[in-house]
Amino acid sequence: MIIITGGHLTPALSLIDELNRRHFTDIGFIGRRTEEPLITAKGIRFIPLTAGKLYRHFSLAAIISFLTIPVGLVQSWLILRRLRPRLIVSFGGYIALPVCLAARSLGMPIITHEQGTRVGLANRIIGLLAHRVAISWAPTRSAFPPRITALTGNLLRSAIVYRRTRSPIRRSFRQLANRPLIYVTGGNQGSRVINQTLRQLLPQLTRRYVIVHQTGSADFNQFSAISLRRYFPFSWLDDEQVSWCFHHASLIISRAGANTVTELAFTGTPAILIPLPKAQQNE
Repeated sequence: MIIITGGHLTPALSLIDELNRRHFTDIGFIGRRTEEPLITAKGIRFIPLTAGKLYRHFSLAAIISFLTIPVGLVQSWLILRRLRPRLIVSFGGYIALPVCLAARSLGMPIITHEQGTRVGLANRIIGLLAHRVAISWAPTRSAFPPRITALTGNLLRSAIVYRRTRSPIRRSFRQLANRPLIYVTGGNQGSRVINQTLRQLLPQLTRRYVIVHQTGSADFNQFSAISLRRYFPFSWLDDEQVSWCFHHASLIISRAGANTVTELAFTGTPAILIPLPKAQQNE
């Protein structure tokens, strides 16, 4: 069995797809409850974990989160002791740290993958625990032990690589083919700022363009009530629908996440990228 864990879900799902393509299906995923539907949809066993994180500011939420760190450690140790996986693959973040600590104490091999150009505290610690470290960008090599670190690049979704596409638009796209397509996304959870800015511009944009908008679950209800002929809001799109957008769009407007940037470089789709202002170390 291989256990996959970590806070970066898109590359984790990409790895699951590739393992399945190679007929390896004995996989488990340790993560947050919100990720369960996406994991189980791929036929993968999901194991929930309560994990706290270290905040850089003092607040009640920070204290509560700090107190849950031992809970995550104990849970991780019990889960791994029961399942006895042959390998742990980490995609970083606070959710992966207790899993990797428990794995190290049980003598289980760990591979970790760093997606970004800046390495956070949890990933630096995981890098010291891991047997192999894969990085996406050369400048991050200095953050990890050189003997075990390899520059692999980021993982791409197989649907984008192999151009497996499925239109999210129910109406025949031929009726709209004379209009350029703009795909707007704020990532898996959506972006409130991008959503509200787009809302103000929709009347003008839909005169000339078809808009496919991935809103995230929090804002979907208000946007689904908007009735414009060339506007198509979605709470979430699966990989084949995202692939369709990447391969058909004239322009993509998105957050500047590591996975999005890598996939845009692969498809060559023109894009406007909007970085997250509060990202740690401007990641």
